[in-house]
Amino acid sequence: MQLACPISWPLVVIVVSWALILFCGFGLLSRINAATLAVLAFGAFAVGSALFLILELSHPFTGNFRVPSATFDQMLASLNK
Repeated sequence: MQLACPISWPLVVIVVSWALILFCGFGLLSRINAATLAVLAFGAFAVGSALFLILELSHPFTGNFRVPSATFDQMLASLNK
């Protein structure tokens, strides 16, 4: 039931590239102080969370967030009728 390659690698590359450009721009244009470091750390956490969710939710039957397969089996059985 699961696709052979469920991870959208272009999406992962776009998210990582966008985050890299964003953080490099912030790093070049701002002075180093506590607020800047806190915002950059929060942004890095947000991007890391997004990547984790993209990679984790692409494997719904084997990852940390598991979807019971019985529901999908019932749905497919009703669609085949």
